[in-house]
Amino acid sequence: MHIVALVDVEAIQPDDPQYQRPADGAPRLMEFHVVQALRALGHSVHVAAIAPPVVETIAALARQRPALVFNMTEAYCGERRYDMHLAAVLELLQLRYTGTGPESLLLCRDKAESKERLRRLGVRAPTFAVVRPGERKLSRERKLPPLRYPVLVKPQLGDGSDGITRSSLALSEAAALGQAAVLHRRFGAPAICEEYIEGREFKVALVGNRRPLVLPPREVRFGPRGPRFLTARAKNDRAYRDRSGITIPRAVLTPGELAAVSRCAVDSYRALGLRDYGKIDLRLDDRGQAWFIEANPNPDLSPTGMGTIASWAGIEYRDLIKRIVDLALRRDR
Repeated sequence: MHIVALVDVEAIQPDDPQYQRPADGAPRLMEFHVVQALRALGHSVHVAAIAPPVVETIAALARQRPALVFNMTEAYCGERRYDMHLAAVLELLQLRYTGTGPESLLLCRDKAESKERLRRLGVRAPTFAVVRPGERKLSRERKLPPLRYPVLVKPQLGDGSDGITRSSLALSEAAALGQAAVLHRRFGAPAICEEYIEGREFKVALVGNRRPLVLPPREVRFGPRGPRFLTARAKNDRAYRDRSGITIPRAVLTPGELAAVSRCAVDSYRALGLRDYGKIDLRLDDRGQAWFIEANPNPDLSPTGMGTIASWAGIEYRDLIKRIVDLALRRDR
């Protein structure tokens, strides 16, 4: 098939914009590995980026009419909240594409709305309150139980661990409001204060739609000297993780623990409308109950990311990419 690999403009390499140079052992971007896998499967792949002026990219997609767009975009002009708009462009062009649709991308990004939906559907999610810029009070849904401390204070619409530091754990309402004000000044957007769930933390990748396959979970193991939750620094700075003793190996779970983690991941994946592939972050408390923390509809598809996790399930990297393509093609518009 003719496939367009749609990427962020930052992923385009001026000296090799179509990722045609052979892998030489040097570190490569995730997008390179996906494109190489698609070509190894026999597809004709054109790499394109959505960049200003966006109308040119839209016109090019309309002219090419690819059989499929492998959508790897996460931002537009550096703004990650525009990921839903990029998917919406593909919807308007009536092009088949991989990954989650615009409505669910927005829902997954909103840490308050996603937790509220899951709670309504019976999935355990932390109680939370929202603090909007310019306000010095906690705004809560009336149906939620009283907020218990400590709480984690995060950007409501943040991506992953953005804005999360060791100071994000607040032991009182005054401390939560103070940390929310810090986030307001930095991001100019609401902050969410969600109850901190004590327990083991897991990252669960899934592939599929109606009956998603749960891949072997990874566990975030925290060292004695570092934070007890993933901060932005812990997520992005490997040297810091090494110093802090933070590792993310394959999880070792009892059958009962695995069942609880898998059930929470599948229920969250379906309720939030994730498609083709995705990742759910959750915690398992000391009673064996799994709690949804957040969803990632655009997880790392590199061989060292979901490729490694898939290999634990006996799925080779090329077959993982093939599954995603097949899922997108079979899915009804």
